[in-house]
Amino acid sequence: SWQTMLLTAAGVTTLGILRLVLGLGYLNRCRRRAQPLAPTPAPVSRILERLGLEVPFLVSDRLTAPLTFGWLRPAVLLPRSFCALSADQQEGVACHELLHVQRRDWPITFLEELLRAVVWFHPAVWLILPRIFLSREQVVDADTVRLTGKRRQYLDALWRFMCSGQRTVAAIAVPFLGRRDLVDRVAWLKKEMPMSKARIMFSVLVLFISLAAVGAFGANTFSYDSQPALSTSAPAAIEKSEGEEHESSDPKLKTVSAESLCDEITHPVLVEKVNPTYPPDAREEKVMGMVTVETVITEEGVVDDIRVLDSADDRLSAAAVEAIQQWKFEPALCDGSPVAVYYNLTVNFRLE
Repeated sequence: SWQTMLLTAAGVTTLGILRLVLGLGYLNRCRRRAQPLAPTPAPVSRILERLGLEVPFLVSDRLTAPLTFGWLRPAVLLPRSFCALSADQQEGVACHELLHVQRRDWPITFLEELLRAVVWFHPAVWLILPRIFLSREQVVDADTVRLTGKRRQYLDALWRFMCSGQRTVAAIAVPFLGRRDLVDRVAWLKKEMPMSKARIMFSVLVLFISLAAVGAFGANTFSYDSQPALSTSAPAAIEKSEGEEHESSDPKLKTVSAESLCDEITHPVLVEKVNPTYPPDAREEKVMGMVTVETVITEEGVVDDIRVLDSADDRLSAAAVEAIQQWKFEPALCDGSPVAVYYNLTVNFRLE
């Protein structure tokens, strides 16, 4: 009967919520009984300073995989095996967990697990939520490799955690430990997944259908007489240099100094952006277009030596240069050390 089905569903939901509460309690006990990471390793201090965070690092004997716990007062819980990692591996693990703190991923993870417990009967919950979780971890993994420039060392650290066995008593907290996706994360970092021709064609078809649907919805929803607005693009990953400058191991990224020999180099990361002011006369004349400039991102993350490469209008060029001069970056890293690189930036002036 429907009453029996309703009671059964309510019972399973109650068990799911109870499991979630017990998992939170277990992690809270781990945090209370954990010991501070002292003395703080130099790689951890360095990444804390670089990201501008003040987060305690605690060592727990009850865990074999690192995790971030807490929202208002987040803390990074580390297994005892963290102390046995090399300096480069420690830096990668610490950077990964601190990026979770910076992104405020903990409340999102909690809401996902709560949704899993309440709407457990819906197939989409079991199909979509694991993909969201994995995608979030892969994004943070990619940012970690880009910031540290040490892919192999970070992979070694993930592999060590993957091979370690979580204690049975901690199984109730598995939704928060994130060990179930380590195999996929390691495989994704080790190689790029090739796409077959059929898969590419199918993806393009889905993309065109989605764009057509969004365009039709927007055309019916928004008026053509809407107020004009300024749209600026993120910096384009187009790098070049001229003259005798040294070319790094990445053929698209050039260092300013000819003495910078890099086995692995990371791209600058935009951390502070000032939108340009649309020139009033250009707005009135409805002048639109893109402005591409060549710059030097210094070791301090400052934009220097700006030169306009292509522009739709001189007025747009002046506005773009004035704004770009105020942008701040995390500098490119040459084998973990800041280095000045040539970097092209593009600003798109568009009236809607």
